[in-house]
Amino acid sequence: MIELLICTRCKASLSCEAKQRDESGDIFEGILFCQKCNQQYPITNGIPRFVKTENYASSFGYQWQIFRKEQLDSHNGTSISAERFWSETNWTRDELTGKWILDVGCGVGRFLDVISKSKAEVAGVDISSAIDAAKANLEDRDNVHFVQASIYDLRFREETFDFCYCIGIIQYTPDPPKALSLVAKTMKKEGKIAVTTYERKPWTKLYSKYWLRPITKRIKKKSF
Repeated sequence: MIELLICTRCKASLSCEAKQRDESGDIFEGILFCQKCNQQYPITNGIPRFVKTENYASSFGYQWQIFRKEQLDSHNGTSISAERFWSETNWTRDELTGKWILDVGCGVGRFLDVISKSKAEVAGVDISSAIDAAKANLEDRDNVHFVQASIYDLRFREETFDFCYCIGIIQYTPDPPKALSLVAKTMKKEGKIAVTTYERKPWTKLYSKYWLRPITKRIKKKSF
């Protein structure tokens, strides 16, 4: 992964200092540092971290730490996520072979679980602590890599990925058009991007969750 990552401050390559390795030899704790400006980024739990712990998506991370396996086909015994993934991207397993794929807003790894069964390398990125839940769910998949970063500061070299998908995520970002333009920069010129959003209908705002949200978001987490 280090070959794909850069310092966004000066676009220089990153080096790595390992402090602790896991049983397979992968870095568990360490530091990434810029070879040019000396900016440093921590690696904890085997995941490079490029964002602050608390951010606009913190509540999503908390939610998925508790319910980290509910949506995974490999856990719930269904094919719901796989069917949705292949129908919404319109890709085939064969065309992904040997390619690099970017999952933007991977959450707990619902679609990483699907794509990891192909012969591709995939990088799952999430701004929230859900990235730790994704790693816990899929750390046995050698072709899956994890990065905690913002969609507005992805830290990947330009024109790196062959495929990218962002399913049901972009509408939650503060500035969706800007987010999409930045994701596109990580793609190769002939790359393919699949983006889907939830449709907002006239009666959507009548759903109970929108009425309860102003109240529940103020409740302390320890209350649950």
